[in-house]
This record gives sequence, structure tokens and C-alpha cells, in this order.
Amino acid sequence: MGTNSDKRIILLVDDTPANIQMANNILKDTYTVKIATSGARALDLAKAAPQPDLILLDIVMPEMDGYEVCRRLKSDPVTSAIPIIFLTGKTDPEDETKGFELGAIDYIHKPFSPPVVQVRVRTQLTLLEAREQLAAEKRKVDRLLDNVLPPPAVAEIKLTGGVVPRRFENVAVLFCDLGGVYKLL
Repeated sequence: MGTNSDKRIILLVDDTPANIQMANNILKDTYTVKIATSGARALDLAKAAPQPDLILLDIVMPEMDGYEVCRRLKSDPVTSAIPIIFLTGKTDPEDETKGFELGAIDYIHKPFSPPVVQVRVRTQLTLLEAREQLAAEKRKVDRLLDNVLPPPAVAEIKLTGGVVPRRFENVAVLFCDLGGVYKLL
């Protein structure tokens, strides 16, 4: 990741300047950090291109708390897949449970430890990258199936995981390796 455009984007949402400065200092060398000081601004930045790869979200904010921001992000198809980590002073188990129930993937207590923030962000972005790679491989498999099999067979495989053998008249299937040359369309 040599240039800023190669860096993953973190949206940091907090209304306290000291918290913003500390978290930004922890992340700025490795990630592109966008900052929102209100829930409404966070919703706007989450939808704006380029979208964040991960959101660090405080809970206690005026006008719209982090729970409501999380609920709105997760209910919007445009932002629902963005991972959210709560970064908050609310430490009761009920608060954590509510955060997870709303769709957060992690919960970090304030005051936070810089190494813990770095590791948890890196872990979630690694998982995000793995999900993206898996989705790309699935698209390749789907294209391969669509190129090789008739649509009813593809639909059956996707629905049941297999195909019931059938007999077709006047059909030939040829699989051929041309000197090790192979291209997946």
C-alpha cells in the first residue's frame, strides 16, 4: 500500500476532539481516516464515495447516538456491509450486547489502548479482505457454471448443491485440455 489511494478507509465518528486526535494518531499512518463529529455527518460520509472500509463509532453523542447511527447504517443496503466497531466509554455488558445486536462486529472500551485498536482494526480489515476474495471466487465459479451447464442445472446446483442425473438425447459434452492452456471467462 504505497499511496494514500491504496490505503483502506476508516471512518472515525466521535464528538470529543481529544478522542478524535488520539484515534487518528493511532490510525493515520496505516489508513486513510475520515472524521465525523456527529451521527448525521457519519451517515453522509458512509454513503459518499469512496465508502469507508470500516467505521469506528462512539455511542454517546448529541442529537443522534451511536446506536441509532449503527441501526441506520445496517438498515440501508448501501451501507449495511460496512463493518462497525464501537469505540466507547459505555462499558456495561448490556451496552455491548445492544451494540452487537444492532450489527457491530466489535466493541472497544475507552480509554482505549493504541495496540488494541490497531490489532482489532487490522483483524476486521483482514476478515473483510477474505470476504471480498471469497466473493470474487464465487463470481468466477458462477461464470464457469453458466458457461458449462444449462441454466436449469445451474439453478439446481445453487439451490441444492447438486444435480439429479438426467438423460438427454442428442447431447455431447467435450472437455478438452489444449496443451495446458486454459482460460476462465
